[in-house]
Amino acid sequence: MMNQTDLQINKIAQGFVKLRDGIAWFDAFDVKCKKEILQSLSYFLSQAHPTRNEVDDGIKLSGLKPSYTPCVLLAKKPFNDAMKIIRSLPENEWGKSFILWISILSIADKRRRETDCLNGCIHEWHNIENL
Repeated sequence: MMNQTDLQINKIAQGFVKLRDGIAWFDAFDVKCKKEILQSLSYFLSQAHPTRNEVDDGIKLSGLKPSYTPCVLLAKKPFNDAMKIIRSLPENEWGKSFILWISILSIADKRRRETDCLNGCIHEWHNIENL
């Protein structure tokens, strides 16, 4: 069963909540909660299995400068390696990481919902409208 954090992450990624409202939601938490949110977001992003093109498109969609550390890591390193490094970045990089990961998730998860899960699935996060 998804908790409220997981639900909110997926509402943001699927466009049920505007990105700016999602950023404000993330920014309102303390360090411990932000770390937990990023851990959950990391899980969903890994589950979406973004392609190289989706990562590149997510960087563009995020509106972040491509020279920002999380963007450079995801552009230059293998996905799993980059994700591991990003999870260990200092707190001043977490907001950028959140925006970037949500942007990539929105693209990759949309593809998954339209292909692998087109005819239904058991992923709660693909059935938000039924929750």
